[in-house]
Amino acid sequence: MMTVIGGHDPLDSSPSLHPHEDYTAKLGQEVKGMRVGIPRKFLFDVIDPQVEAAVLETAKVLEGLGAIVEEVVILYIEYSWPIEMFISNVGGTDLHRETLKNNPESIDTESLSRLDPGLFIMSGQSVPSGQGRFSINKSSMR
Repeated sequence: MMTVIGGHDPLDSSPSLHPHEDYTAKLGQEVKGMRVGIPRKFLFDVIDPQVEAAVLETAKVLEGLGAIVEEVVILYIEYSWPIEMFISNVGGTDLHRETLKNNPESIDTESLSRLDPGLFIMSGQSVPSGQGRFSINKSSMR
């Protein structure tokens, strides 16, 4: 599934800058020596207990096959949702600024409630939040 949905989408206004990867290419190869990181602090705070059990069981299986399973810490993860919501709202407002200005009744109430606050923030002012997103992404790659 990842191979199908991964990579560039010409209809996506914020496409991935990473080259498309064939995620099936390594299926069937051994996992010995592969490093697998599990972000316990955040992940297990928000997932169903059955999913947590399945993740931990999968980790045991991978360890049994020679993978190195480690707990990882993603710095600033607790800020990721507010930062993402801010960036999305401001970016969405920029995309729909003309419609908001000239034809707001064509936008449903829920979307309008998310886009309206962005009218008071110019996209250039959202750079600090973009830097916040970059810091979170960078810390997760360590």
